[in-house]
Amino acid sequence: MEDARIVDFLSQRSSIYIELKKLQKEVWENPKADKYFHSMQNNADTATPQSRAYFRKLMANIATEMDEATQFLTDIEVHRQSKARSQPPKVLDLCMAPGGFSGQVRQSLCPLTEINGITLPLSLGGHELLVKTGPRLKVEFLDITMLAAEMGYTITDIPPDHPDHNLFLFDRPFFNQTFDLILCDGQVLRTHKRQEHRGEKLEPLRLCVSQLVFALQHIKAGGTFTILLHNADYLRTLKIIYSFSKFSSSVQLFKPTAGHKQRSSFYLVAKGVNPQSPFALNVVSEWKKAWTSSTLHFSTWKEEQTSNDEVDQILAEFGEKLIQMCEPMWKIQCEALCRLINSGFQIFEKKK
Repeated sequence: MEDARIVDFLSQRSSIYIELKKLQKEVWENPKADKYFHSMQNNADTATPQSRAYFRKLMANIATEMDEATQFLTDIEVHRQSKARSQPPKVLDLCMAPGGFSGQVRQSLCPLTEINGITLPLSLGGHELLVKTGPRLKVEFLDITMLAAEMGYTITDIPPDHPDHNLFLFDRPFFNQTFDLILCDGQVLRTHKRQEHRGEKLEPLRLCVSQLVFALQHIKAGGTFTILLHNADYLRTLKIIYSFSKFSSSVQLFKPTAGHKQRSSFYLVAKGVNPQSPFALNVVSEWKKAWTSSTLHFSTWKEEQTSNDEVDQILAEFGEKLIQMCEPMWKIQCEALCRLINSGFQIFEKKK
């Protein structure tokens, strides 16, 4: 959720951020916006062969654009070619379907690159996988948020009366495997079949920390990591960005011009990740606690409390850097929202 201390800090230092908040308020208060965004959601939820192909192509374009901006793929290939007898890269794609991202990764890296993935099965409301599996592209179809063993739990640890008792998973996919590149592109799907207690507040947190824990427990030392995030001015998001800056050699934020202009969404790209650093081990422990509270103790769950002193310390150390990283993204979003408002929210309808 939005934190007043973060908003105040950013507002005092960034005119672009002030403009973004003004435009967002104008959009939220416009009655035409509801119809516009409802139409977008309906198109996303109503899968047709054409929409599935479009979504796959969109993800491939995002991967290409991200590499042009951050070299997250190029650097892996350059590093591989610089070493004699180097092994082909190993890639893990969490929430893979429809597969456009992995398809583009496969084209960009060495032909012998091994790609593994986890994705929500169609039977639970997941997207259809549109890339062919084979010896070098393997996929586990499961709900990543239910991997209890990955969080350190056994079947006897799950409360017998838990409404999802029979849905917890105690296998550990890709156990003892590590990867050069891990992609986390999961978003909570409105089509996902789940019980009522896994609502709008808890499920985004559960999905996010499930991806983060799995990734940090499977990334090679020095590996590259990407994750789709939202709202850089929210405390939960800020802490993720800050955390990766503490155990990675570099952190970049990237907003695609396709599919994300109007939204608060963006990608974090971390290179040179050190998953065994004390900071990384500690933050993984915190993410596991967040999974436990939101999954096993959902009825008493409360948003994690961060002291004002800790927020102030993060902002003092990292706030100016955050602004520097975010302003190009905020500018893209401001321009897109201006066009949307000036069009009378007709852009989407004209494309139909």
